[in-house]
Amino acid sequence: MKLEVMKEKIGSEELLDALCQALTTDELEDNLRYIDRTHDLQIF
Repeated sequence: MKLEVMKEKIGSEELLDALCQALTTDELEDNLRYIDRTHDLQIF
């Protein structure tokens, strides 16, 4: 999987930062809300 290759090459933190920068504010919030909901974090 391409994601795994990228994670191996630049590391998880750098990849996360790059993904966050690539998304619009609304896209990022939608995705964070999804993660919050699916992991029952109750942050939002």
